[in-house]
Amino acid sequence: MTTTRLPPIHGFHIHVYRNGDRFYKPRRFTVNPKQVRSFDALLSMVTNGINSRSGAVRNIYTPTFGHKVQDMASIQQGGNYVAGGSEKFVRIQ
Repeated sequence: MTTTRLPPIHGFHIHVYRNGDRFYKPRRFTVNPKQVRSFDALLSMVTNGINSRSGAVRNIYTPTFGHKVQDMASIQQGGNYVAGGSEKFVRIQ
């Protein structure tokens, strides 16, 4: 009986800004697919990490155009994102 090795699962880093806060330094999060299996788990991790003024993080946006990120497949390694609660995206000038 032969055994095959599965490829290792690597985590990656993302940088998250607070919505509308130009003085907030981005927080770096490590997204490990073994620990963060769903988009809701990512939202929970970001909520605990950035201490949002509006409570829980409900939405994650791209910083340039404010497009809403819908799922884990849209999260890119080394990407920059903006975390917001129920409020709309506010561009940081």
